Amino acid sequence: MAEAVAADARGGMVEPAGLTSPPALAVLIGLSLALFAARELGAMLRRRSMLRARARDGSEDDGFVLSGALGLLALLVAFTFGMGLERYEERRMLVLAEASALSTAWDRSQLLADPAPVRAALIAYARQRVALGRDVGEITEADRAGLKAARRLLWDRAVAAVAPDRTTPIAPFLLTPLDEAFDRAAAREAAHEARIPSTVLFALLLYALISAGVLGYAAPSPNVRWVSYGMLGLLTLAIALTLDLDQPGVGTIFVSERPMVEALAEMEEVAAMAPAPPR
Repeated sequence: MAEAVAADARGGMVEPAGLTSPPALAVLIGLSLALFAARELGAMLRRRSMLRARARDGSEDDGFVLSGALGLLALLVAFTFGMGLERYEERRMLVLAEASALSTAWDRSQLLADPAPVRAALIAYARQRVALGRDVGEITEADRAGLKAARRLLWDRAVAAVAPDRTTPIAPFLLTPLDEAFDRAAAREAAHEARIPSTVLFALLLYALISAGVLGYAAPSPNVRWVSYGMLGLLTLAIALTLDLDQPGVGTIFVSERPMVEALAEMEEVAAMAPAPPR
């Protein structure tokens, strides 16, 4: 898998199925139907209550209850969405930082007496990183083993290349960006696994259902049914976007690997123009 993705490093991005996949669509449809059902249940309870009490339709208190419920729901949605957006931004910045560190290591390798071995290992490692970043959902143990071997080979060659100059500034000058690139790679994997706490998501969904019931109870009139459905549809969309941000491996909102792809393309272009070693 890694080799196939890396071979297309100069091509377009492979976009995940995300919300267009059957499981995601089933979740969205199920959530919408659950909210609609909660709204109708609230309206039914209100009509029964009105029949028993023989009360007139419409109460000023209903507006205050509904405003309070929807206001708290809006705060919870905004809070959860903010958590997902913060994780997205963190993943994006880590991609930029890793690409920058690899490019810096590539440029500084030119100072070596024989940069070819280090640069070849750096290209191989960058290809592995692009492959892993593009298709995280299908990473296998073999892919991880290949990445680990490429990282070890790159580090060993870099250390061997600077060994004659280990007492000079050139050693940390080259090894520091490599070490930073490895750290950013580890941070990206950790950030990819980070999720919004399930308790928060459960509270959001539960509160959305309760708010839909309150909406039906406070506004049971059939005249506002379709307006209520439209508002609940927008709520479903907001929750769906939050869940999409929280699924970087399969969501439609994903961090672009373009900085890594461009860095790799530049390395390969320079390597292709390098003169062949004399025989």
